[in-house]
This record gives sequence, structure tokens and C-alpha cells, in this order.
Amino acid sequence: MIDPTMFDNLKVVLEGIIYDFEMDDRLTILDRTDSIDLAKLNKSYIIDFKRLRGKTSVTLSMTSDLHTLATELLEEDMTDLACQFQLTFHTPIKNPKTDCEALLFIINKHWRQFHPTITQRISYIYPGHHHYSNAIQLKFEDGLTEAEIDDLHSLMTIIVETLNSIDLIFK
Repeated sequence: MIDPTMFDNLKVVLEGIIYDFEMDDRLTILDRTDSIDLAKLNKSYIIDFKRLRGKTSVTLSMTSDLHTLATELLEEDMTDLACQFQLTFHTPIKNPKTDCEALLFIINKHWRQFHPTITQRISYIYPGHHHYSNAIQLKFEDGLTEAEIDDLHSLMTIIVETLNSIDLIFK
């Protein structure tokens, strides 16, 4: 019998928590992609969701590369092994200068303890750029490991709290 990989274990637990949150009407799932790149032998799990009546959405992305898979299957030293993990919050904004600062404050309030790399990307449709869209990406350099499986519910709670905070300010 083949043991599931770290990626598979994390994905199953995380997906179960997300669907439980949806069943409890805490969020609604917008899209889901579960794929294997056969050229690079990468696995990825991407799921988009938002609060039930919210405007702000989030894309949760978890990936595992060939090195991680090979190290696991060959049962080599897995001390530093982790799945790459990132979140991208998507929200409409009106004033990039002040709104980006407000969003950075919100993100830091909820996520500072995890030390993510934060990037904000603003886009608009030309001509007539009266409405901006901001994608706030949080990349977690340490990734996710099986040792953190018990923390995934708390992680999801923080994601929902972040969505709530952004929606309250950017109604």
C-alpha cells in the first residue's frame, strides 16, 4: 500500500475544513482547481472563496514540487520539507494610496505573527479607471508541513476574519 504524500494529507484536511466552513454558512466556494503538472511533476490545490455576503474573495494556493515528492518517496531527510503556501485577497478599492495602506494595516493585524511576504497588485480597465482591483498576496516562506495539520482550522478562522475585516472597511 502506498502512503499518501504530505501534500495529499494537507489537502484533504484543509479541503474538509473549507467545506465545513461552507456548510456552516461562513463562506461560499467560488472555484476549485486540483491539478498535477505532468511536465514538471508539481501538484497544486487552488481554491477561491469569500464570505457568504462579502465582496472580498481569497485564493488559497498550496503546491508541492518534484523535489518534495522525490524526497518523501525515497524516504530521505524530510526535516525542511514543506508545501508552498500562499493566499491572495482580492478586493475592489477606490483610492490606491490610502486604501493600500489600510489594507496593509489589516493584513498585518491578522498575519504579522506568520511573517508572510506581502505584495499588493493594483489593476484597472483602461480607459475609465474609476474602479481599481487590488490583489494582496501573502507568501509564506516556510510553507506548510504535516506538523501544522492541527493548526489548519485556526488558519481558516484567521482567513475568514481577514475577509470580514476587509469587507467592513471596503463596503
